[in-house]
Amino acid sequence: MPAAESSSQGSSSSAAGRGRPTPLTNEEVEAYIEGWCRLQVKLIPSKHFQKQGQARNITVADAKDILTRGRVVGNPEWNDNFGDWTYAVRGMDVEGDELEIRIGILRDREAIVLVTAYEPN
Repeated sequence: MPAAESSSQGSSSSAAGRGRPTPLTNEEVEAYIEGWCRLQVKLIPSKHFQKQGQARNITVADAKDILTRGRVVGNPEWNDNFGDWTYAVRGMDVEGDELEIRIGILRDREAIVLVTAYEPN
């Protein structure tokens, strides 16, 4: 997997003051993705991901390709619906189109949740 872009954790210090857990670094997120690749971590598509996937013609197979060949980009974003930090992973889908998926990692670290998918800006 390509090296992660470094992430600025400037907003994470204020997150602790709001009772939010500290977000993972891009390197930690990639380690959990690699765990999924070795079948040590489950992959769970959220209802939102499934709905958006149907509307945008994005499949779980596309997400798997992005997870295995893409890279974590940008900074973590808090997602109130998920109730934790989410992370952007950018890569190519099975048709060769660039996509970005937003994932969450369950606090027990046993699953990656596919939160949503979209074409990057």
